[in-house]
Amino acid sequence: FEDKLTPNDYIKMAGGLSKNSSGKKFLVKSISGQRIKLSKNYELENGDVIFIPEKIEYTDEWFLVKEFIKSISEIALAAYYLGFFFIN
Repeated sequence: FEDKLTPNDYIKMAGGLSKNSSGKKFLVKSISGQRIKLSKNYELENGDVIFIPEKIEYTDEWFLVKEFIKSISEIALAAYYLGFFFIN
């Protein structure tokens, strides 16, 4: 950790942004675990983590169908177990 480096310096040292990055930059505070939006002039502290999420493409129709079915099955399973515990 070098206090003179900016967040962008650290991102460049790590190889820069990938093609799959969302471009949104967040900072995870080491002490609290709080996630905050990262600004250019933010002063990093030792132990802070820069987090850049991947962009998710929802253009694949099968992806949406699978996510919908997965959500419905999770809701049905939760309802089954809740019913099982409350009836018995």
